[in-house]
Amino acid sequence: MYLNSSCSHLHDDTGTDLKVASLSTNDAETPNDLLLLIGKDPVLSPEQFMLKFRANDRFNDWVRTHPSQMVKAIGFFPLNYSNKLTTELFTYWVDKSYNASESCIENDLKDSPLRDSAIEGMVNGLKADQLATAVAWAHEIKNDSKRHQLLESLATQ
Repeated sequence: MYLNSSCSHLHDDTGTDLKVASLSTNDAETPNDLLLLIGKDPVLSPEQFMLKFRANDRFNDWVRTHPSQMVKAIGFFPLNYSNKLTTELFTYWVDKSYNASESCIENDLKDSPLRDSAIEGMVNGLKADQLATAVAWAHEIKNDSKRHQLLESLATQ
């Protein structure tokens, strides 16, 4: 499926025209598919966007199967929820692909309000097996309180 240039219709692989409004959130197989479906609606609040996104039956699996796509989508959620979900996502992701999760933080989240939450997830995912690396990441957190809290918890590891 792909959006045409007017973004009001989708076309399937056969060229059949499908109205976006007729598609449900469960028609999306990946976070990027769902972003195409609902990400163009300028009247959606962050809460409404999140609810539509979470309505997809695959949402919980996407954190593990499509973490880089989920980072993009989470950025549209309300900040308190997106912070928590970002931490969970990176806690899992760093264990599966340190390089990809590191690259996302360094490149995609460099100026994002979600950066500290992503780093917290990295620290959580690394502390059991790679304590020195976890400590190095904890030092990268900009929020003084959160940084000190994480460093103190790592000191008791």
